[in-house]
Amino acid sequence: MFGVNDLKDLESLEQSRRVVVVLLSSTMYASTVEWMCHSWDEIHRRSGHKWHLVVPTKDPIRGAKGRIVSENFSSEVSEELRHLYGLPTSSLPCLVFDSFRDDECQKCVTFPDDERERADLINRIAGYVETRTTRSRQHQIDGLYDYLQMHSAIRGLLKLTPVVGSALAKAISGSI
Repeated sequence: MFGVNDLKDLESLEQSRRVVVVLLSSTMYASTVEWMCHSWDEIHRRSGHKWHLVVPTKDPIRGAKGRIVSENFSSEVSEELRHLYGLPTSSLPCLVFDSFRDDECQKCVTFPDDERERADLINRIAGYVETRTTRSRQHQIDGLYDYLQMHSAIRGLLKLTPVVGSALAKAISGSI
């Protein structure tokens, strides 16, 4: 887990083969930043050795010995990175999977508002990366992004099931 305070700090992670995931947010989404800072130690302990979770900070923070506090979060650095990735403000808060390839758009997923959904997303990323470390960074990111998109689509369909079932029941009962 890393806190980066400029682009040079982020680029220093390129040499690693690990997947690099960048949290982009702003002070307008204080609960997102606070949750990440509060969960930092547990995320690192469970899976920090397999991937790099990066948070924009006012001061650089590296590894398990450093701890990010929400007051150290830098929305200015986050904004700079958002521009670098070409993302609209409406995409915040989000996680960007940085492949360090300028010729490609970086993959991005929305970071959920709900605490359980946040934990689920982080656990899914950690679980996926844990089992696929022999692949190239780009291959891992592509597979991980597809996996997360599929999970999101299935979740959306499951949420619709009661609505569709209810509408179908009403339609059937109205025609009888």
